[in-house]
Amino acid sequence: MGGKRFEDIVRILIYVQLFLASVCVGSSPCMPESDRLGRYTVIGGSGNTSSAGVPSGSRVQVLVSCNVGAIEQQSVMSQCSNGTWIPPWPRCEKPCSVPINRGEVLQFVNGDVTRPITSYYTPSTLPDGTQLVATCRSPDNYRLIGDQRRTCEGGQWTGEEPQCQRVQTQVIFFERQDNRWREVASNGTVVVYVHRENPRPLNVVCRDTSGMLRYTRLTTPLVNDGDLQHWHGRNYHGKRLDPISTDFSGMYTCNGSSSFHSVHVLFKAAECEVPAAPEHGRLLNGSRQQPRDIFPSGTSVSFECEDDYRLVGSRRITCEKGQWSDDPPVCTELDIRLFGGSGNYEGRVEVRVNGRWGTVCNETWDMDDATVVCRELGNRTAIKYDVMYGEGEGPILYTNSMCTGEEERLQDCPNEEPTVDVCKHTHDAGVQCSFKDVDLRLVGGSTPNEGRVEVYKKGVAGMGEWGRMCAGSEWDRREANVVCRTVGYPNGAEASSGSVGSGNGRVFITDVECTGTENTFLGCKEANFGNLQACPTGEVDATVVCIQTPLG
Repeated sequence: MGGKRFEDIVRILIYVQLFLASVCVGSSPCMPESDRLGRYTVIGGSGNTSSAGVPSGSRVQVLVSCNVGAIEQQSVMSQCSNGTWIPPWPRCEKPCSVPINRGEVLQFVNGDVTRPITSYYTPSTLPDGTQLVATCRSPDNYRLIGDQRRTCEGGQWTGEEPQCQRVQTQVIFFERQDNRWREVASNGTVVVYVHRENPRPLNVVCRDTSGMLRYTRLTTPLVNDGDLQHWHGRNYHGKRLDPISTDFSGMYTCNGSSSFHSVHVLFKAAECEVPAAPEHGRLLNGSRQQPRDIFPSGTSVSFECEDDYRLVGSRRITCEKGQWSDDPPVCTELDIRLFGGSGNYEGRVEVRVNGRWGTVCNETWDMDDATVVCRELGNRTAIKYDVMYGEGEGPILYTNSMCTGEEERLQDCPNEEPTVDVCKHTHDAGVQCSFKDVDLRLVGGSTPNEGRVEVYKKGVAGMGEWGRMCAGSEWDRREANVVCRTVGYPNGAEASSGSVGSGNGRVFITDVECTGTENTFLGCKEANFGNLQACPTGEVDATVVCIQTPLG
């Protein structure tokens, strides 16, 4: 008896020593765990799983015995690692019975619409941890009462069982512009876009959908709710928001004698603020001849960079319900430029290596090389590669360039040191790219939606100028549709030529060809472009008449 007690004392002293050692080196013991649906059997850990804990580094075999109805996980060998059991101890899990849908309630397993709970659902139970998401079959006519999300925990579903209550009152919005009701589902949020440039009045109506209520009353979140123009009918109460503002957001409630319906309304600006121009670049607004503070939904703006800078990002962005379709681009300094042409879309290819500008030898120069150059200059298409723009100065830096046409920059292509006998400035490579950095406007018409089409093109000095577009044999309704969409109108009602007189500037584009399906003019095929003093023989200035309702 005395020997057994002595062994117990020694074992306890050893454990205390191990525990103190673990504390001294900064390691925490692991505490024994418990399970409300069962009990644990632990083997190992110095034979101690008391409240003092098990020293870090100890390994134990853990078995769990579960109460009736619970399912036990397999036993594990778990090690204490600085206060944490790895792997975790096994648990007792108790499934939940599959609930019954009552009335108009629909419930889905873990929110998966392909797994609804129905009377034909095969399993009779669902595992511990399963989540049910509830909704009403007809959210316009019913609203959900109770918890939308419930979880199976220890054989019980958490929260309040959902029910669907028939909606007797409803908040409805009515716009005079289209004379159509816009019903709002219960438990939802409706977004109303505010046109700051042309504010539209909005009627908010509290309506009795059952025809049985004695009265209805609409409450808005506005401070001056009691001062709003309002009207009553047999089963409705309406109020006028005029002009509406983005400050009108909040909860709108329709109260009846035995029912109510609330909906959160979020008012957002339909127009976009002026986007920031990139450093070393500028913002173009070709469809508007006067600067403005806001842009209606559906209108686009484009950007350009100064010479020796490359535009990275979207060249053109569109206002879509108060937000631009993309972030404004940035202008990064280029190590390539075109020199000697009439614009930044053509010229002798010059590159910068280690701070020095030089030329490129046209030995092995082909369309693949030209494609990479035009891409590096702003995602433009190469038109010609076998063109000369005079002799350059300085060193010849690239020769035998062997691009595949897929590279982003010319310096990514394999090339060799120039050969003096072959590569001279008489062999300087040149390219001609399509000038995609253009914008359009309509001028000379009696209304803003019609006029002569003018083209903005960036010049050699970094600043652009407006020029003319000539109508060739292909100019018809297809081209007019695309031009009108580019300047902010749905489509073109008419394509004509010379009906508002001739322009005074230089001619930049002739004989444009579009399919009519392009979103903007930039997607059309330019048959001919350049820098002419007048339209070619048989061609006159292109004009269009656009459908008057602007986009947005």
